Amino acid sequence: MEVENIECTNNGDSSFLLFDSGENHNRININNINVKNSISNGSFIKIKGDSNVININNSSINNIKSYGPIIENISKKSDINITNINFYDNKNVNKYKCGNIQFSKDLNVIIENSIFSNNYCKSNGGAICINDIKNIGLQLSSNIFYNNTAANGGALYLTDGKMIDEEEENNRKIIMNNNTLYYNKAENFGGGIYSECSKLYLSSTTTKNTIIYNKAGIIGGGLYSPSNVNKTTFNIEKWSIKNNTVNSQIDNIGSKPSFITLDTKLPTYNKNNEITVTTGDKISLKFVLHDEYGNRFIDTTNYYSSLILKLSLQKIMVNSEGKNENDYYIIEDNNGVYNNKQFKLMGNSCILNN
Repeated sequence: MEVENIECTNNGDSSFLLFDSGENHNRININNINVKNSISNGSFIKIKGDSNVININNSSINNIKSYGPIIENISKKSDINITNINFYDNKNVNKYKCGNIQFSKDLNVIIENSIFSNNYCKSNGGAICINDIKNIGLQLSSNIFYNNTAANGGALYLTDGKMIDEEEENNRKIIMNNNTLYYNKAENFGGGIYSECSKLYLSSTTTKNTIIYNKAGIIGGGLYSPSNVNKTTFNIEKWSIKNNTVNSQIDNIGSKPSFITLDTKLPTYNKNNEITVTTGDKISLKFVLHDEYGNRFIDTTNYYSSLILKLSLQKIMVNSEGKNENDYYIIEDNNGVYNNKQFKLMGNSCILNN
């Protein structure tokens, strides 16, 4: 079926296709269609209802401009199967609705053997946004994401809603194999992927994925997760993530700033690395900021220029022999005692300068 030059531009939120499965479990099949050169005041294809199955196969969707996702699913529970589609040159110009394809809530999603290229989203998720996740099974296999652009997550954007039962959650598989993400761009974070989905660590299989030549404006040229990266990112040990950049500097993966290490060379003239400071003197210590992945944090855009590191001295009252050491201190930072390297400061008064 050919669909071309459709204009859904009446007042209000207009769509070319609205499927409402209602309270019953229903199915929609979109197969062998070619949709192109159309515009819409709202999401071009909108799907809602309590429970449904969505199949989109062997189709091409291109050059659609909509004020919302090209395909939006706001159903409470969905099984989604997308196979062999060519999705390109589409634009979602609504900055309040993410993705050119958007899914949410309780999901089982399979996307395979498809190409997503040259799509633009004014919000997050240049190709696909999966947000407000309550429960998710996800399989992405043998797909290409090329030259997609968004505010965050140039190709993919994933973020939690209110998660449901943990035991049920563990029964869902998360698989990502043989996907290629290249030349995607995020204005802010995550040129290839932006993730705040807290169940991605449950992924059973994630191999042979390539994230290359993607760009971000602030952090995470290839992949970005703000925090809790041990839960919110896929197992990337067998991925190829390289040549992704922020401001022409290599920046493959990143998170928010997380911890510091001491970068000042300590004196070696005594075995305990003790620094003696006379009252009124100053001592200069240099620290290095890292993200949760352990990468040295380089803020090329000065996005965190107002970040303040607060350090204080904590007196050590008892040594290993049980004796008082009233003139010994250790450094404590915002997150607690800093003990990356063993060192002490001696003196009744110390001032730390960055």
